[in-house]
Amino acid sequence: MSLWLTLIAILISLAGISYFASTDNRRRSIHRMPQIERRRFAWLARLFTFAPGIVLLLSTNWSGLSIWAGAVMVLGWNIAALTPKNYSDLKQFILSSKAQLTQSAKTLKNRFAGREPWPDGVTYTLIEKATKRRTINAEVSQLEARIVALEARLHRLESEKAELVDVIQPEAKRTKQSD
Repeated sequence: MSLWLTLIAILISLAGISYFASTDNRRRSIHRMPQIERRRFAWLARLFTFAPGIVLLLSTNWSGLSIWAGAVMVLGWNIAALTPKNYSDLKQFILSSKAQLTQSAKTLKNRFAGREPWPDGVTYTLIEKATKRRTINAEVSQLEARIVALEARLHRLESEKAELVDVIQPEAKRTKQSD
């Protein structure tokens, strides 16, 4: 629970920092972007930036608080270092990566379901794997049954040997007594 609380706190704080970075008039003028007359959600952004730390402090989640503080500082500086061009490139990269991940997930889902062939090097589907596994399990069961039968036969032979020794032993005892 505390890990998820810490991660959510970091993401919420980064949302507030991102708002400040995108609406800062000095940054906008440096990058030749139009000025913003008034920040409409400044108080909400401040709340988003600092409230998660207060929540972690009140929940006495000390490790989460220190992780949150370090992550917000480091990632906040990284957000502040982004130029609008870098930001648009990063946004495009994330969107294209999301599309590629979605397509890869669909492909894997179809391959595992057996609706799409696997690429070279992967020679069988999960159904064939399960069939091979069942075959191996059957062979192992047969071998175990054979071992049990051999052990029973060995036990029977040992008991027969013991009976033969009992039959032979009394004669050997009689010959020793007569000497």
